Amino acid sequence: MIRIMKREIVCALGGDDRSVECAVKNMVADISGLICDGAKAGCALKIAASVAGAIQCAYLALEGVEAPDHDGIVCGDVEETICNLGNLGNNGMRVTDHVILDMMMAKES
Repeated sequence: MIRIMKREIVCALGGDDRSVECAVKNMVADISGLICDGAKAGCALKIAASVAGAIQCAYLALEGVEAPDHDGIVCGDVEETICNLGNLGNNGMRVTDHVILDMMMAKES
């Protein structure tokens, strides 16, 4: 999904496949720490931040700016970068989900 959305934005701005890869890596570096906390209205804010970030990352990619391979979960290969993001979401956030749920439940008492 990230790659499809990035491709649409980058191509609309006149970029090529290499620019799409740069934009994807920039986006992963930019918002990979964004969490879903079940905060209904907060979802709209996260979407807005993500769209703004996607456009910013696309413009940076068109200028040849790319998150360095040694930055966090970003790798030289865009596919490996996307796999790292998936691993973070699937495995790394398990504890986070429980912590957020505990916080939400504490509000109800």
